[in-house]
Amino acid sequence: MTTGFLAVTSSPIVARSRDLIGAPRTALCQSVAQAPLTVVLVAALVAMTTRPAMGQCPGDITGNGVVDGADLGALLTTWGAPQGQGDLNGDGTVDGADLGLLLTKWGPCITVPSWATLIEAQPDPAVVWDADLRAAITATGLAWRVKDTATQIEMVLIPPGGFNMGCSPSVQGACGVDEYPLHPVTLTNAFYLGRYEVTQAQWQARMGSNPSNFQAASAQVPAAQVPNRPVELVSWNMIAGPGGFLSRTGLRLPTEAEWEFAYRAGSSTAFHGSSGQPNGTNDEALVGNIAWHTSNSNSQTRPVGGKAGNGLGLHDMSGNVQEWVHDPYLSVYYFVSNPAQNPPGPGSGSARVLRGGSWIYGPSLLRGSDRESQLPTYSNVNIGFRVARYASDVLLTAVSPSAGLVGGGTSVTLTGVNFQGATAVAVGGVPTTSFQVVNATTITAVTPAGTVGAKAVAVTTPSGTASLPGAFTYSTVVVPSWATLIEAQPDPAVVWDADLRAAITATGLAWRVKDAATQIEMLLIPGGNFLMGCSASLSNSCQSDESPVHPVVLTSAFYLGRYEVTQAQWQARMGSNPSDFQSASTQVPAAQVPNRPVDNVSWDMIAGAGGFLSVTSMRLPTEAEWEYACRAGTTTAYHGLTGNPNGTNDGALAVNIAWYLSNAASQTRPVGGKAANGFGLHDMSGNVAEPVSDWYSSSYYSSSPPVNPPGPSSGTERSPRGGSIGLPQRDVRSSARRCTACGGGFGGGTGLRVARSP
Repeated sequence: MTTGFLAVTSSPIVARSRDLIGAPRTALCQSVAQAPLTVVLVAALVAMTTRPAMGQCPGDITGNGVVDGADLGALLTTWGAPQGQGDLNGDGTVDGADLGLLLTKWGPCITVPSWATLIEAQPDPAVVWDADLRAAITATGLAWRVKDTATQIEMVLIPPGGFNMGCSPSVQGACGVDEYPLHPVTLTNAFYLGRYEVTQAQWQARMGSNPSNFQAASAQVPAAQVPNRPVELVSWNMIAGPGGFLSRTGLRLPTEAEWEFAYRAGSSTAFHGSSGQPNGTNDEALVGNIAWHTSNSNSQTRPVGGKAGNGLGLHDMSGNVQEWVHDPYLSVYYFVSNPAQNPPGPGSGSARVLRGGSWIYGPSLLRGSDRESQLPTYSNVNIGFRVARYASDVLLTAVSPSAGLVGGGTSVTLTGVNFQGATAVAVGGVPTTSFQVVNATTITAVTPAGTVGAKAVAVTTPSGTASLPGAFTYSTVVVPSWATLIEAQPDPAVVWDADLRAAITATGLAWRVKDAATQIEMLLIPGGNFLMGCSASLSNSCQSDESPVHPVVLTSAFYLGRYEVTQAQWQARMGSNPSDFQSASTQVPAAQVPNRPVDNVSWDMIAGAGGFLSVTSMRLPTEAEWEYACRAGTTTAYHGLTGNPNGTNDGALAVNIAWYLSNAASQTRPVGGKAANGFGLHDMSGNVAEPVSDWYSSSYYSSSPPVNPPGPSSGTERSPRGGSIGLPQRDVRSSARRCTACGGGFGGGTGLRVARSP
């Protein structure tokens, strides 16, 4: 390439080309319109060494998001033609004018959102100092730095990415229990975030009044800078409630995960980095570089942006004022139900989350992972907010279920933003057979036929098209004749272990189905091997009937109820309800009583002549199947959950997965109220005890066959597993066994979970 370029520049034409090269870019483009093609090529080669200001780019002929040599080549192939793809200005001829237009657009195509005014297209290396972050921002194709046109709030682009969310202690500050466990989170969509906290002037301009305490000048803040102090004394309801700031601006609050991802900007330390300390720090003594806090604020807020920004160009993420985020607060959210992708926060809660600390806090409480909460009606002189905005006018964030059969026909729900007026939904470029716009954030659709593999899902609206790559996977799975399909392939947010997902997929059977006759939801448990028997907790040793620990192989896949059989499901098949807990309570409203597990059932009522199993063609799991399904790959006393996938031996954490003596308030609870295990099964520990098909023998493990153990051939008692609302922590361990006479009722603490063979 170098040799060729030198050969061209030594030609007699070079004098003309040198004149062009030295000219301003506007003059260059005017000149090439009349220049010979050889001279134009020289100018084009020179233009490749620099990049003009970025904007929209009609020069992207190849559609790869960049105006580059491929586009130049495409234009030149039709040079001089009366029409062609290189006719960028539409004058009917591909000529120098079109090439001049292409050169002005050289480089990445940058999209400026319709609601925004461009400030700076590409990230400034002096602000976003990390090359990987700059590349991630550029890869979105979106402008880096903009102003919300209506409010004049400056915003910077936060690219998609992954990070570890949760506890990052400082030298002097330990993490709170609500910051555990540290867990991976992926954000799949770029978004814009306010570069600064919302100021008093910005609030006043939209709301017509200013609630702030610090409206007067001080020795540290001159009168001219007071409007640039952050607004404070604002409640969550004043911001996000009816008639609040967000409803008047079209802006939103960031989610808690978005806030922490943006705060960290690639760092994993207690406090984010700055240009002089890019990797962040755990040292409170250095926090004054990035934050106004109790030791340096002189008991007042300061104008926004007065401290060093982080690696994404955001200021005051620590200190100045605490910042409301979107999410309701749940202290155990990270343990119980925080999904690994785009966590939205709990579905409900009385309080809302505050992040970042403030001017009245000590440095330790300004850590990036620190969580605080207040009621949405609460306001204080140290509480403000920062706004976010979706990058696109229309946004697709999730598709559920995420897999189905190649023949089509899967009912899916699409979640996103600005779906109103949607005109088309497509999977893998093929229009869906039907779709319905439920509201601005939800669309239901039925998938068309497709081919095996992951496909993009797209929604077309008057505001544009939103696409989510790989959002739906087609597969060729077998659905049992007794079942209706819910979801073909295991959802990674439910079955988080890749090996377990692979084992399920390898069976060729559908993962999630409903028994067509009873509507009981069931999940596929693949064959596999495990160590069966004693797994003690920190506070409870094993009983003698849990030993010895012995290897077991299950050679066949089977389906197991995702939940315990409910009172409603029992009533529908049996015509009566034997349960003790048929009334509403303070903890269980009347509408949820039918979803309590059925209880007070005898062995004969379950497995005898005319019992539940005989009228449904279902069965109970064997004791080995039950324990294998409960463990879901763990070897600990208590099974794992999202955020703590390897399980635990700490009985204090059993509250996350089980209703038992210490937390059940002497009553059953609606099924599915506690965190599921790695197969997606709920209430395997606690709520009601679950009989298995085996006869009980305290010494069976000593002679149990290693492959598909069926249990003793005879006996006088059965063995309910999993513990219940009346039993302590030791009895909700995965290996705990109990024996109960099989004739009469097992009592109010016993129900059942059903199984089926494919």
